[in-house]
Amino acid sequence: MLQARVFSYAGAHHYRLGTHDEALPVNAPKCPAHNYHKDGQVTALFNLFDEGQKSRLFMNTAEAMQGVPSHIIERQPGHLAKVHPDYGNGVRTAIAELSNAQRAAE
Repeated sequence: MLQARVFSYAGAHHYRLGTHDEALPVNAPKCPAHNYHKDGQVTALFNLFDEGQKSRLFMNTAEAMQGVPSHIIERQPGHLAKVHPDYGNGVRTAIAELSNAQRAAE
C-alpha cells in the first residue's frame, strides 16, 4: 500500500504542476540531478525506429498537414528538426513529394 501512495503522490504532483515541474525553483534540486530527460522521449523513440517506420512517420506527418496554412507548413520541419535533424528533413521531403504528386494530378 505504501508503494502505491508513492506512485500516486508523484502522479498528482506532475498533474498539478505539469511535465517540467523540476524547472520551478522550489522543485529544482540543490545539487545536479542525473536523469533521462536530456533528449526527450520523442528523440529516444525516433532513434529506435527502423527506416521503414521513419518513412511512414514522415509521410503520415506530411499528410496530416494537408489543408494547413502554408506559413505553418514551412515552419513545421524546423520544429521537427529540433527533435532530430533527420525528422525535419524527412518531413520536408515528404511534403515536397505530396505537393509534386498533387500538381501532377491536376
